[in-house]
Amino acid sequence: TYLEAPFSSVKDTDTLAVYGQISQPVRDDVTLTLGARLEQRDVTYRDSAGVRERFDDNYWTGNASINWQLSETSALFATISRGVRAGGVNASLSSTLLTLANEIDVTPYRNSTRFDEENLLNAEIGYRFSSTDQRISGAVTIFNMDRRDQQVKGSLVISRSDGSTSFSDFPDNAAGGTNRGLEASIEWRPTEALLFNGFIARLDASFDRYVNIDGTDLSGRDQPQAPADQYRLTAIYDFSASLSASLEATGRDAFFLSDRHEVTSPSARLIN
Repeated sequence: TYLEAPFSSVKDTDTLAVYGQISQPVRDDVTLTLGARLEQRDVTYRDSAGVRERFDDNYWTGNASINWQLSETSALFATISRGVRAGGVNASLSSTLLTLANEIDVTPYRNSTRFDEENLLNAEIGYRFSSTDQRISGAVTIFNMDRRDQQVKGSLVISRSDGSTSFSDFPDNAAGGTNRGLEASIEWRPTEALLFNGFIARLDASFDRYVNIDGTDLSGRDQPQAPADQYRLTAIYDFSASLSASLEATGRDAFFLSDRHEVTSPSARLIN
């Protein structure tokens, strides 16, 4: 490698958590569920690039949901929940900066070796239903996710003095992002041997505010790996207990492969 000695790093993580959940009927057809989790996370990190990090973070997550049984075959539900993805230290970027320290000023990138936790607040409402004979069932859900300090995949590309290029992936934080959409599924069994099911999804996922390490403003751009439309249609026929045949059609819209460039995956349709 370009390093005079092998890069080494040590990270110690201690996690202590307590969590619980309770469900309580508030009347015969309505049930309320509350859950919470508290976590203390202690991380110590050091490496041969001279990076020393020690952080003691406290996280809390939870959910509150209500289920309203409209009848024996249908129900409405709503949920508000909060999730956290822990932050950390990026050893890959730290080793890259050690390699380049004699060629460029790495000071502007030092703060990027640490990435923060992501907080997500999700709200959803849905409807579940089935026929009295259970031959038809399905669900529809609408959701909205508010992501703060969203964790994303960043990259650093630097030209070296010998004409080669240094490329490093690392976790980064966007200021915020929003994911909202709709999901619907249905299952129909017209006979004991034949089953149809289908699924459709619509997703709008974008960065609210995000300027990457190179200074590029990606605010308002679609998030990567988030196709706007997806569907699946399946038919299964059981000839016997040990022999069946299936036909499946799936599809998805085009999407960005990464938030580091403009390359997209084309839309896809697949029949199995």
